[in-house]
Amino acid sequence: MPKNDLFDIEIREFSAVPDGAHEGANAVLMKRRDPGDANNPNDDPPKTPPIQKRLLSVLTSVADGHQHGIEISSRGDCWVTYSKGKTDPTDHSHAIAKGPDGTFVLGMTGGHTHTIDQADMAQALLALVNKGDDPMAPTAEELQAQVDRLTKIVALTPEHRAHFDTLDEAYQDDFLAKSAADRDAALEVAKSADPVAYTTDAGMEIRKSAGDVVIAMAKQADATARENATLRKQAEQTALEKRATDELPNLGGTVQVRAAILSAIDGIEDEDVRKAAHERVRAGSESLGKVFKPQGHSGAGDPVDGSAEAKLAALTKTYAEKHNVSMAKAAAAGLATDEGNRLDPAAEPAAR
Repeated sequence: MPKNDLFDIEIREFSAVPDGAHEGANAVLMKRRDPGDANNPNDDPPKTPPIQKRLLSVLTSVADGHQHGIEISSRGDCWVTYSKGKTDPTDHSHAIAKGPDGTFVLGMTGGHTHTIDQADMAQALLALVNKGDDPMAPTAEELQAQVDRLTKIVALTPEHRAHFDTLDEAYQDDFLAKSAADRDAALEVAKSADPVAYTTDAGMEIRKSAGDVVIAMAKQADATARENATLRKQAEQTALEKRATDELPNLGGTVQVRAAILSAIDGIEDEDVRKAAHERVRAGSESLGKVFKPQGHSGAGDPVDGSAEAKLAALTKTYAEKHNVSMAKAAAAGLATDEGNRLDPAAEPAAR
């Protein structure tokens, strides 16, 4: 390592430590303050947070086979203890928040949450009041007022609660002070000021204040749902008619009637009964096919399966060619013969 010489150096203050910081050093130049110097922040004692008393005062509802405790400090701070679920055995907690109306809610964790008994929570906060611990803590009277307010909120009907949530805090207190009849009257006044602009197919009322965009989206959603339902119904009917044609070709009535029969059977809840009904109807169709299938006779007198109409048509054609007459005259003449009478499906059985 090359040696460097320094010239014209003026040293006004020199501080040293007993041992050098690296090999070969006789001293290390450094800045230092005396212990206890008021300007040295490193000499200040560490600041520690005040010890807070904790009390496991409230339990959440049960979800997924577990529940949590809500710990409340003497300063009014709240946090949720860790617990394990049945389907997800991982330790977890939930965020806790206090809404504008004073109610406490838990956030979602792992796809679930829990409910809190608001009255129990308010009573727990009231029990932890200690003005000596925190001069900013609410008084017992203030907490009792919160308990009374929460009790009134929990007792509201769903319709009243929905209206309550839309009000400013000052109007909320006025609404809570009303009797049930006066709340109904206030609700009717609010409804008349904001009429229903559209009611969805599911029965949801959308008021004018929701805005034109929301109303238009709701109408479009209903129209799309109706169209999809129609297409689905048409597809189901087409499938039923195909089954009716394939499974019940000989059963009486139109294909729509036979499809309705299959649909009714499909609606039977008991699987064994449903299968038996299907088999019985199919067997009936096959039996009717054998009854209505005509039988012809060969010249030797032996019965053979075949189409009487086809044999009668062949007889008519042969007669027309042999006697050089029209097909209409040949058909009448052919039916007058013993063979034609036997093949004629309209002939009385005694005449055959």
